[in-house]
Amino acid sequence: MTESSPKNDVKKTDPRRDQQLIEVIQQLREDIPTTLQPEEARRLNASLAQHLSRAKQPKNRSQSVQKAVERIEEYPQIRGLFSEILDRSVSWYEKPTSTGYISIAGDLFDIEPGNLMVCPIDPQHYQRYRRNARQKIVCPHHHVDLIPVETAPPLEKP
Repeated sequence: MTESSPKNDVKKTDPRRDQQLIEVIQQLREDIPTTLQPEEARRLNASLAQHLSRAKQPKNRSQSVQKAVERIEEYPQIRGLFSEILDRSVSWYEKPTSTGYISIAGDLFDIEPGNLMVCPIDPQHYQRYRRNARQKIVCPHHHVDLIPVETAPPLEKP
């Protein structure tokens, strides 16, 4: 599911990793308002601020950083920016070369994802992994329930 390279193998043992991720997330937050719709940008930035605030306590740091990365993953455009900034900013991360979906959170934190759910109106607009079979996830922009990626309409290539 994720690509492995010697560069990627280092990240899980780097003692500065969480602090470096926090710095990248803080940098990313500046780009969110110009990338997402205003209401979505506000919600995502508020959520990231909350996770970063919790990350100030050493006992919560790793879990809070992981949750922040999981939130970033819900937005493909933001996930791409995060991956690019991370690739430029730290020596232990290498941006995936695959054209398919790669879970950054899963790669960074060894998480097994649930079903990938997408917006039925625009599957590239909003994506999120479902945590359990009963979870209902709604697209914050279109206000419709997400559907499994397998049942989404095919993506049009530009």
